[in-house]
Amino acid sequence: MKSLLFLFTASIAIAADRPNVLWITLEDTSPQFIGCYGNESARTPNIDRLAARGIRFDHAFANAPVCSSARSTIITGALNETLGTGNHRSGFPLPDFIKGFPTFLRAAGYHTTNNFKTDYATSSADRLIKESWDECSNKAGWWQRQPGQPFFAVFNQEDSHQSRTMTNPYPWYRANVLQKLKTEDRVAEDAFPLPPFIPDTPIFRKHFARIYNSIALADEKVGALLDRLDADGLTEDTIIFCYADHGEAMLRGKTNPIGLGYRVPFIVVFPQKWQSLNPWGKPGTPTGELICFDDLGPTMLSLVDQKPAPWMTGRPLLGTHRAPPKPYVFSSRNRIDDTLACARSVTDGCYLYTRNFLPGPELRYQKYLDVSDIARLQRQAYADGTLTPVQAGMFAPQPPEVLYDLESDTWEIHNLAADPAQAERLATLKKALFDHIVEIRDTMLCPAYELAQRSKTFTSYQWGQAATPAELRAILHAADLATDPAAETSNFLHQALTGENLPSFWAAVGLRANPEIPLPPFAELKATYPPTLIELAAASYLREPTPAAQEALTTFALSPNPQLRLQALVRIQELGKNAAPFTATLEKALKGGTYETKSSAEMTLHNLNGRKLAN
Repeated sequence: MKSLLFLFTASIAIAADRPNVLWITLEDTSPQFIGCYGNESARTPNIDRLAARGIRFDHAFANAPVCSSARSTIITGALNETLGTGNHRSGFPLPDFIKGFPTFLRAAGYHTTNNFKTDYATSSADRLIKESWDECSNKAGWWQRQPGQPFFAVFNQEDSHQSRTMTNPYPWYRANVLQKLKTEDRVAEDAFPLPPFIPDTPIFRKHFARIYNSIALADEKVGALLDRLDADGLTEDTIIFCYADHGEAMLRGKTNPIGLGYRVPFIVVFPQKWQSLNPWGKPGTPTGELICFDDLGPTMLSLVDQKPAPWMTGRPLLGTHRAPPKPYVFSSRNRIDDTLACARSVTDGCYLYTRNFLPGPELRYQKYLDVSDIARLQRQAYADGTLTPVQAGMFAPQPPEVLYDLESDTWEIHNLAADPAQAERLATLKKALFDHIVEIRDTMLCPAYELAQRSKTFTSYQWGQAATPAELRAILHAADLATDPAAETSNFLHQALTGENLPSFWAAVGLRANPEIPLPPFAELKATYPPTLIELAAASYLREPTPAAQEALTTFALSPNPQLRLQALVRIQELGKNAAPFTATLEKALKGGTYETKSSAEMTLHNLNGRKLAN
């Protein structure tokens, strides 16, 4: 017992000459809605005050446009594609040796607290929480540490979350956000410019104002936290990070694999005592240095003089092991709730390129989003034909490739992918992205069924580490061909019926995405890999709604396997009004299954017969 006390006391003594670190995490917020990033309509005085005292990052990006996939990367320091945690709240395991980075801070003598969101997208979350945090609760903070012990404290500001800005009913927002702000601190409905993809009408302004006022309330909470830090006499000993967990929760923002989904405000404040750790220069100045969320774990380790752990994909931004800036950072979009997608993105800070391997509309049907008033309004305006081409664009299928100029095209309206003047840039970014996919062992160019099957014997991370570059490039090549308009499609059917599991799946995706390719009757298609069969059944039904194709989709839509069930339900949903023969199947699917599968069935029934969505 004495020896343990000695070791604990010694670790605190070693850490005593190290800075405290405070993280303030905003939810669902893009820099376009923060005052210090140039929005004069915003009410963010406390965040702006931090920027005036610190370093503002203009090229900071989340690794994913949704919370749990982003937070799995934050806690581990590894991109979710490497870990297999890219699907929102996926629940697959991590190897026991992969730790949350605060585990190492605890070992170095830090008191670590999280107040209080975790959402790590893995079944290993309980272990990560136990190892990482001295306290993880809505009461956690630096105030429980030992005298003289440095702290690492995280506070999550929920008031800017999508539930406030969009999805909770308007009366709830009025009572829990708007009325908590002083009248003079509220942002009026006519006080801001609207993005060009939102109709400029009073009703849309009413609902869009929720974003500004929710962020204003979050900013008040930031101010209260800074005041407490100051009252406790800790401001001059504490490095402060303030950032958002991904882009703004608005139409075309959160969940969308473009800058509006990925780009975040990010500010770091160094007190005078710790200015020597600041590699970016004078306080109050911006930096264009590229950063991504997998850099955060390595950065915190570097502050305690440790190199990144072997599984970490990011680089230390500061501290004794600071690494040089990278020319690119990378992000991804996979399944989010009841929407299936597979997209990979790369940016140099100025331009962002995305390859959509499973293209769908930017405004995909998603129950959590579609219960919101503003989504319903936009869909109704689209149905009424009152939207401009730019506003209607979110309902069109995403092209396989998009390229946006983030500096001159703030709202990402002009896709430059087909511009001959951008051909060289696009090719350079695409090569960098594809090389990265292989280099980091992207395990997620596959249906969720595959991830679940792997997890029965080993983790997806371990599968990726064991895969050869040739194997990964073969899967990537198959995924690329499936929705490449210039691809040679004559081999798709043969590959779907005889190829290895993942190449066969992507070939079947290609057959579904290219309905002009002739197919034999579904009953003659003897594929064996279940995800491939679902894609073939959907492809066949699109061409001719035969009983055999309908029976296959019905069987999978009621499967006890949640991954196959969701894949089939989404393919049925994509049939639009032609999904009517599946009404009885969808009613059955509502009576069991996961949140995702029930939501997909509910959305399809809503689209078919106007069934009211449960909020």
